[in-house]
Amino acid sequence: MGSPAAVGVLAQALAVSAGFLPLFFNMGSVVAFVLVASAISNLLVGSATLAVAYRLPVLGNSSGSNSAMSGSRLGFPWKASRDSTAALVALGIFVGGCLAVGAVLVVCEVSFGTVVMCGGVILLGQGIFQITQTVAVTFDSYVVAMRMRLIYGFSTFILSLLCCVLALNAIWFAFSVSAGYAVAALVGLCSLHAGPVWLESVRRFQPSYFIKYAIEGRTLFFGQLINGVALQAGAIATASMGSLAAAWAVSCRVSGGLQTTAGQIVAPAIDARVARHMRSGDVHSVARSVRLGSLIGLILVFACGFVTLGILTYFNLTPSASDSAVVFWIAVIGFNCLQIVCMPIDRVLAFMGGARLRLLWACVRLLGVVFALVMNDLEAFLVVLGVTGLIGTSMYCIGTVFYMKTWASTFRRSDVNAKRSADLGIA
Repeated sequence: MGSPAAVGVLAQALAVSAGFLPLFFNMGSVVAFVLVASAISNLLVGSATLAVAYRLPVLGNSSGSNSAMSGSRLGFPWKASRDSTAALVALGIFVGGCLAVGAVLVVCEVSFGTVVMCGGVILLGQGIFQITQTVAVTFDSYVVAMRMRLIYGFSTFILSLLCCVLALNAIWFAFSVSAGYAVAALVGLCSLHAGPVWLESVRRFQPSYFIKYAIEGRTLFFGQLINGVALQAGAIATASMGSLAAAWAVSCRVSGGLQTTAGQIVAPAIDARVARHMRSGDVHSVARSVRLGSLIGLILVFACGFVTLGILTYFNLTPSASDSAVVFWIAVIGFNCLQIVCMPIDRVLAFMGGARLRLLWACVRLLGVVFALVMNDLEAFLVVLGVTGLIGTSMYCIGTVFYMKTWASTFRRSDVNAKRSADLGIA
């Protein structure tokens, strides 16, 4: 992955730094406000874009192939623009819904309403960014994807710094995050030379195609929504940790950072490779790409465990034997660490046609967390969390291998039939 990956790491460092900048200006409440608003956006963005990141890469370039590319200028086939436009329309509906719900809550004098509205603002920028980055992945342009992340990190850092210097309220910080995403998406569109075709697809937008596209992706849609809730469940569980709350929060922060690294920096490269090889029918290269992603994920799992242990030891937060230390580490490893192995290959299962298994996987994780939250005993709570994570990760990895073998078998069979028809002179 070379230098683009280094650019992605730098971008991630800038984005994280931007999130903590208000602390240096004694504006800690801003960090909490933006964190909750961003959580709302993260929860909804997959469904709000009709799971386009899980659908477009293996389909969107089918009409363009490699001939659509010339040097650094990428073509933008019609299907890619039409599908991404459908995702953009769905995003607009979700954003409008967030703003409407937030406005109603504000009118009813519910303080959380402002947070919901700001979540909708961030969702707008994040959704456009994700759609554009998906197009870059579709055309195997990892360089453009990482350039977008760098622009996002830099823009957000500068805008957050400006908000801090001017001592603006938390709402402006939410706008700065959304603006950072929007600027990065604009750079991506320019790099892909996709603007004119995308504008044409917007002009020729057909509601019937949007409805068809949304219905076809309903399984992934609900899977993304449920998975979004499950991903936030780890942080929600902190309130039930008692004396272990601080140690668990550290584990969640470390795990979240490495999940973002795996999902936003490593995964686009793996997605681009897998999608390209699937379109060309290169079974062995698909398998190699998935193994590479799994290996990187496994390395990050070990990193998560050791970094968490190091931080807890340094700040003297390591649980003692009386604090259910063993079951605490079962939960940390099983729920927070192990799920990182899935992040670099997060979209591969959907690429292979495993949308239903992905939905089942999300449901199992969510139900496991809900079951854990109703437990009265802390040790039982931790064990259930750890087992839930282990079962969920095992399901995903075994399912990915199964669907990959099924896809390879189907492709080989269709390839043999095509050659046989050609030998017989059958059109």
